[in-house]
Amino acid sequence: MLILQSKSAIKTFCSTVTNTFLIKSIGYILRTFRNKKNDRQVLQKNKYSPTGNSVDMTQDHSTVKELGERPIQFQGNRLAAWLLKRLGWTLYFDGLPGPHGVMVVYPHTSNWDFFIGLLAKWAMGLQIQFLAKDSLFKIPLVGAWLRYLGGIAVVRSSPQGYVQDMASSMLAREYAWVVITPEGTRKSTPGWRSGFYRLATLANIPVGLAFIDYRHKEIGVKHYIQLSHDESLDLDRIREEYADRAGFHPEDAAPITFWTPRS
Repeated sequence: MLILQSKSAIKTFCSTVTNTFLIKSIGYILRTFRNKKNDRQVLQKNKYSPTGNSVDMTQDHSTVKELGERPIQFQGNRLAAWLLKRLGWTLYFDGLPGPHGVMVVYPHTSNWDFFIGLLAKWAMGLQIQFLAKDSLFKIPLVGAWLRYLGGIAVVRSSPQGYVQDMASSMLAREYAWVVITPEGTRKSTPGWRSGFYRLATLANIPVGLAFIDYRHKEIGVKHYIQLSHDESLDLDRIREEYADRAGFHPEDAAPITFWTPRS
């Protein structure tokens, strides 16, 4: 009798969780569309120009500038935040420094990064796009799902002009943030691809230093920087930020130095 009661209790619990998740998911989708309008209102309130950002365009490039203000705020999904917490993760996020920017995520060593990162994105309420290899978008249903989530297909064999096009596209929009994993793959590589760096310097937009740290079970972004245009200086600051972070497979994390893959 106790077994039957346990099975019944489990069935009831699972049904309740499933229904709650579906209801919350539908609510999240509806809020996503509503938040797009709210984001525009926030940008107008802060008087950002369509091609500008919150960073002084005439700044001194001799140092890496830390960006402390977070005028762009979002309302996160409480169910996603609850699930993330139940999984043992601590989330760090207190807004964005401006309407345009690049968010680098490091280290990236496992497929789990995508799912944990997606849950964190929902928990933050963050409106952001991400780059992924074009082959993923050719898979039936998967491609449509990735586009729905904000994915942008990248043809790795044709990188010429892509950064320029991306910079122009982002600055032409009222709001645009994009996530990039500079390692380019979860497998071990000799270093980082420099696309995010060229994009940030060309468009003169901030860089968010996001992390997925399995050692401490922490995820999010604590610091945003304005690059100095001095690669050595900038990479030193980035290394400092990620010095104590560990991926799912720590041995596969790429050293923080630029390299160009063979075509």
